[in-house]
Amino acid sequence: MNNEYWRQFAEALGAPHLHGRRVLVVSSPFSRTMRTAALAAEAAGISQESNPVQIAPELRERFFGEELELQPYGAAYGKIWEHDAQTSSHRPGGNGESVDEVSARLRLLFQRLEAEHKGAVILLVSHGDTLSILQSTMLGQDTRHHRRFAFNTAELRPLHANLALNGLTTQ
Repeated sequence: MNNEYWRQFAEALGAPHLHGRRVLVVSSPFSRTMRTAALAAEAAGISQESNPVQIAPELRERFFGEELELQPYGAAYGKIWEHDAQTSSHRPGGNGESVDEVSARLRLLFQRLEAEHKGAVILLVSHGDTLSILQSTMLGQDTRHHRRFAFNTAELRPLHANLALNGLTTQ
């Protein structure tokens, strides 16, 4: 990513500061997302001393199962997503996480963040499947089709979600 990307990113993320809203950066515990979160916070002028990046295990990458563990997922993604489109309860790789399971952990995270940080702008740094499932969940869409909300690498996308508005619960 070039300097122009980071300048635009910082401008977009820093805009809430102009309106007195706090910006919080929350990251998956995986090293590459933690590094991206730190870079994003720095680019937006968010002090790591006064407002450090928070780690949320719920933002971890979707587990694709032991059968696919330590193997390149590239070839398997298409088949996994085909199964996802048929049923959101499919568990890839034998014992992987279903879309339903990822959606449930993300609903819990969102409820916690909304309760703890009312009025804040929250930047979530996570992984492709996790983020596309999050967006489809928060918009009240059929999560079997979460790939409609696929993210590009390092994409910044606003999500204005309200759990009550979408009738989502954590049962």
